[in-house]
Amino acid sequence: RGGAHGWFSREHASATSHHCQRGRFAGNMPSRRQRGEAVVRLKVRLVAALVAGWLPAGCADGFQTLRQAGPNERAIRAAVTLPPGAGPFPLLVVVHGCAGPRPNAAAWAELARQAGFATAIADQHGPLGIGATCTEAAVRLFERFRDTHTLVRLMQQRPEIRADRVFVMGFSVGAALALGTATAQWDLMDPPGGDPPPPRPRGAIALYGACSFFPAEMRAPLLLLLAQRDDWTIPQDCLDWVRGVRRGPVPRIVLLEGAHHAFDDTEAAGPRLMAGYANANRPGGFGATIGYSAAATAGARREVLEFLE
Repeated sequence: RGGAHGWFSREHASATSHHCQRGRFAGNMPSRRQRGEAVVRLKVRLVAALVAGWLPAGCADGFQTLRQAGPNERAIRAAVTLPPGAGPFPLLVVVHGCAGPRPNAAAWAELARQAGFATAIADQHGPLGIGATCTEAAVRLFERFRDTHTLVRLMQQRPEIRADRVFVMGFSVGAALALGTATAQWDLMDPPGGDPPPPRPRGAIALYGACSFFPAEMRAPLLLLLAQRDDWTIPQDCLDWVRGVRRGPVPRIVLLEGAHHAFDDTEAAGPRLMAGYANANRPGGFGATIGYSAAATAGARREVLEFLE
């Protein structure tokens, strides 16, 4: 379903900030000109890496590899932060849309951290060596759901994390993945036999995503934050899906008036049409409207904080 994508454009690529540890100068203190040239070279390298959707493992204040790639296994990368104080802490896992990690992910992670949560922002494109996929109809849904499951399980093994208080949040196609963690589909991901798996996620938060990818059999609370004027992931898809829920907790639906897709991303200036984005909801299969809304974001933040309590 083409409407399940996040958003991205080339002019936004350098806005995503992941900073690797800077090297030191050897020998005498460099001149102002030398320092300036070094900064320029560093910026060029960082921007090139960001456009490619990849940064080396172990970056300070950025993404790190939590599991190396192996036979039939993909590498798992995330930016992990902890709140002040002594753990163990509840955890919020944040899953990106088709653009890869965006500034809105960091903003939501900071909100959760201030509320006492550890956070793990996934980078599911970097291990594949790909950047944005917003112009593609395929969304790699199963592979990314498996990676989301693995990230949650890896984080639950850490002593500073409360394995019984994990929430998953996602945007656009990432919202569909977050939604899936609250359904019966999650129960199929752990291998049969062996020790009992850790607890399933406590709840899921889905922002402007499609709902109909996963069965309407709920196993955990779900908060759906939908954009009323979304022409990419049409809210009606989720409204119809929720009416089909027959088991488990009924999802909470919040329809944010006047909001467009990516309403929580401050760099999605608009509203404006992104003509190259794959969208099955439009004639010809391309074109989607994005636009930041301070009012919708403020309303969504209140809903999220209440949901995480």
